[in-house]
Amino acid sequence: MSHVPQVATEPEPTWRLMRGPRLVGDLYQYAIDMPWFVCRFVPGPGWPEIRGLYEAFAQWQDRREPDPEGIRFVELVGPIADLGLELWDPQDGTRMPVFRRAIVWVRDGTARVRC
Repeated sequence: MSHVPQVATEPEPTWRLMRGPRLVGDLYQYAIDMPWFVCRFVPGPGWPEIRGLYEAFAQWQDRREPDPEGIRFVELVGPIADLGLELWDPQDGTRMPVFRRAIVWVRDGTARVRC
């Protein structure tokens, strides 16, 4: 009788953050903080190109600067929205445009999704 070792495999991601055909990162849901799904974010090959945009937004949030007109918010979110990111569900193939049908915030290895 031969013994075949079992190989541990990573579960399929809940969603994949895509920029066209390029993988930005995989999202593995582990909690819900209504109305957000909280996910572990695993960067993909496309993450380095957009990481700075998400980090700039997070740094602005940390400073808690007043923005009563929403101008700074738009200045920071606009370039992220213009990337054409999509949240892809590998289970059923659904693609949701980010900032149109889904919101995705990535910070320190965690993604928060609202769709």
